[in-house]
Amino acid sequence: MLAAFARSGDLDSAKQMFDAMPEPGVPAWNSMIAAHFHSGDSIAALRFFQRMMAEGIRPNPRSFVAALDACSRLEEGDFIHELAIAVGLASDAIVGFSLVGFYRRCHRLDLARKLFDEMPGRDVIAWNAMISANAQSGRSDQALELLLLMDLDGVHPNSVTFLSALEACTNLSDASRGSKLHTEGMLGSGIENSRKVSNALINMYGKCRELGRAKAVFDGMSDRDTVSWTTMLASFAENGDLEQASRAFDRIPERQCVAFNSMLAAFVGILDACACCGALTEGRSIHQEAVLRGFQDDVTIGSALVNMYGKCGQVGPGREVFDGMPWRNSITWNAMLTAYAQNGHSAEALELFPVMILDGAEPSEVTFITLLSACAQAGLLQDGLRVFALMERDFGVARGAGNAVCLVDLLGRAGRLEAAEEMFAWVPVEERDTAWTALWGSCKIHGDGGRGVRAAESVLALDPVASTPYSLLTEALVMPHLEIY
Repeated sequence: MLAAFARSGDLDSAKQMFDAMPEPGVPAWNSMIAAHFHSGDSIAALRFFQRMMAEGIRPNPRSFVAALDACSRLEEGDFIHELAIAVGLASDAIVGFSLVGFYRRCHRLDLARKLFDEMPGRDVIAWNAMISANAQSGRSDQALELLLLMDLDGVHPNSVTFLSALEACTNLSDASRGSKLHTEGMLGSGIENSRKVSNALINMYGKCRELGRAKAVFDGMSDRDTVSWTTMLASFAENGDLEQASRAFDRIPERQCVAFNSMLAAFVGILDACACCGALTEGRSIHQEAVLRGFQDDVTIGSALVNMYGKCGQVGPGREVFDGMPWRNSITWNAMLTAYAQNGHSAEALELFPVMILDGAEPSEVTFITLLSACAQAGLLQDGLRVFALMERDFGVARGAGNAVCLVDLLGRAGRLEAAEEMFAWVPVEERDTAWTALWGSCKIHGDGGRGVRAAESVLALDPVASTPYSLLTEALVMPHLEIY
């Protein structure tokens, strides 16, 4: 009965029953810990666990699982982990699995992996949890490495395993490994018949620019749902095929329904296709249909409309949509900032940023890349440097590849070529092609070809297969007005 009260969320009744027990057993304590957690009071749940220990009640594995569920901070989980070691339960499979899950929630995959490697009898659920955690945390190579180790461990993957592995391939834009998973891992196993797996394959191939393969998977499906159609539509959109995207949009079976949730992704997908292709007429038509269906107040649709109008050079209509939205998220604000920046309205972008902050939206790296690009294009050096300082000091956004490249461009255009060259230390190798192109453009403007050549030679030393430095070095040789040496 106590467990039933706890599961139903009736904390008061659970407390009364617990307090009436002369000597509550471990299951009763576990139920109370879980009841407090499920009622939203994690602190009370952990206090109950501590009280249990203080009263000399030896916890069982389920006690530690309940306590770990209630932990939200790393130090709390570390303390529970130490207690599990002290009572000899850290090696228990259930406790170990919960500890792995806790460290995963705290984004400490290093600790999760260490525990996972020490776990005895890891089953497919444990392997799936680790593969998924790595794929979702941007550690896609590690996720695929775990898939290989899983096979060596003699554990057979299931559809959940392949969904996480395909996510990793998508993150890496690695069609080769994704295709190998498809042809060698799934075909003939029955897993390829899973609708979720087929949808993930369409998404992976589409993101990897393998549109033909995405279409082949889609055409081979006997049981498509709205996700199948919208994923295929998004693949067409991302590959700039507006005609095929429009055709898919028109063929969606739910198109004639007014069901909001089933069509939301489809509207976003076709609007993104219009944005990619600069198809203003088609975008306006989709906008009108969204209004007729009553979708215009949705933040996702609104953000997609702002983006579409901005990409089509129509900042005014985009701002009208923006101003008419009942509420906006960070994606909406970034879309409006980008629309201003990409259409030469740098001052308006800078004016909008403090309004965004006052509205409570959280700026991201994308926000600052957009603002820095706007400042670079308009030659607003001091404004750009202030934005960069705010980014690190006030919002804790670290220097990344994108904002470092923007800063190279900002400094270079303003004639601060030495400072721009120094920024190359912050630019990852894979982005130096882009940074070099930006710096070369500034060197052309300011007549400093020698600095540009040095930057190109630096890129070539790190990445001999990069094509851009070769072509721009050739250009330097035929432009005698530049000071090369």
